[in-house]
Amino acid sequence: MLDYRTIANKLEVRDIPLEPGVNNVFWMVDHRLAIGRSHDSGYVIILPGTMLSTDKPELSKALSYGRWKTNEGKVLEANRITLPEGHSFAMATATVAAELIRQGIESHPLEEVFQAVDDFIERLLGDLFISEHALVGLLGEMVFLERMLRLPTLCDAVADPTSIWRGFLHDAHDFHLGSKSIEVKTTTGDNRIHTIHSLAQIEPRTDINGNLNEDVFLLSVGFRVDDINGSYSVPNTVDKILLHINRCREPEIAKKAFLQRLLRWGVSEQTGYKHDTARVSSRMSIRFALSLEPRLYELTDPKLKLLRSKDLVGFIVENKGIRYRANFPDEIPGNPENPIVGWYEISQKLI
Repeated sequence: MLDYRTIANKLEVRDIPLEPGVNNVFWMVDHRLAIGRSHDSGYVIILPGTMLSTDKPELSKALSYGRWKTNEGKVLEANRITLPEGHSFAMATATVAAELIRQGIESHPLEEVFQAVDDFIERLLGDLFISEHALVGLLGEMVFLERMLRLPTLCDAVADPTSIWRGFLHDAHDFHLGSKSIEVKTTTGDNRIHTIHSLAQIEPRTDINGNLNEDVFLLSVGFRVDDINGSYSVPNTVDKILLHINRCREPEIAKKAFLQRLLRWGVSEQTGYKHDTARVSSRMSIRFALSLEPRLYELTDPKLKLLRSKDLVGFIVENKGIRYRANFPDEIPGNPENPIVGWYEISQKLI
């Protein structure tokens, strides 16, 4: 029986080719399935034969067809699945290879075996890769943080200016500024439709006597992918934040703390943001354009018609299980001061 952990270990110690375009592979099934390392330190699965296709979004990004050089000096006309570097992707490469063998790649037609495993591969890649939805969420948080750090009071002579960001902790709110908590919601759609994951996201905390002890805000902003004219990306925004940190009291310590927080962002350790490799990652360096201007909503405003805990009184519903989508209006009738519009105006409201 194949042990994918042993295969993954063999992959990780395999030499990375020095020559661009070369794949350092070993055959799992002669002339049918090879796996190994690519020049860019990632992992490859080589499947010689006719060109394969898939309608699975993550797999289609990883799959290509061409003539590939190997460490043996041969050129193979084959399909190639490429994955980034990292232990989790070594494990994924080994797991996919084992599943291809289990489905009979030794004797069955390649197209037949591929169709049997493409759903499996898609689910596996979906768990590992950062989705566009997650990436644009991180972009929204980083752009807001960068805008706030333009304020001298939040950066100059401060020991750790990025400590206001809590998004990497999966807390109820992404930012804490004294008694103010801010949840950043980013969308790629045409409307400000955002998911409220729990009532804790929209309701202020109270003290032991039931008195409110914080102000809660929701920042809504929209971005759309624009590879040509887009001026926003996560790596560029992080670079700007690191420049701001140069103004703080202990810049090198503060930079290290910020980059460590970014590593903890995501659903698991393999999806953490690694700034030293993000710029060369086609996924992490996606460029966006602003599509919906930022608006800051004061969530305690009774004129903002959100479902709240008080609306559930008398119902046998567990508050922690409440999750719903809300379409935030550009204007709230009867309150011209809510929402606040524009980055500068928002930062002045929160300072």
